[in-house]
Amino acid sequence: MSRRHGNKKKHTILSDAKYNDRDIAKLINYVMKQGKKSIASKIVYTSIESAAKTSGLSPLDCFHKIKNAIVILYQLSRHNVGGISTQSALAVSEDRGYFLSMKNVINNARSRKELSMVARLTAEFIDILANKGVSINRRHDLEKNIKSMSIKTHRA
Repeated sequence: MSRRHGNKKKHTILSDAKYNDRDIAKLINYVMKQGKKSIASKIVYTSIESAAKTSGLSPLDCFHKIKNAIVILYQLSRHNVGGISTQSALAVSEDRGYFLSMKNVINNARSRKELSMVARLTAEFIDILANKGVSINRRHDLEKNIKSMSIKTHRA
């Protein structure tokens, strides 16, 4: 009897203390390193607030606008068919799409040249609000790849 695929309970993440939003709490958990949640929450809160100041929106509206601009709906997966490696687009769940998009944002922010993580994450958020930057380009490249793959499959 297999015990690998049992009923797994999904861990519920509580909403954050400041904005009472579950997605911000998830972002804090993604930014967190070595269990330093208070530092991660300061980083996220100050970067959201400073991005909201430059955009003129409320911090919560600013964050949701950023989230909707970069959320990923499809994921490319590779598999072998008859000795040939092919890619196919798979629809992902909302939580998985949010994880992939925020992982891209955090990795892009960490690779920036600013001095502090707050400045890096703020600059990344401002670029996303301006519809430019590496995170937006990655999403557009992914959409372009999926669109070209669907065109190739319709021709064949």
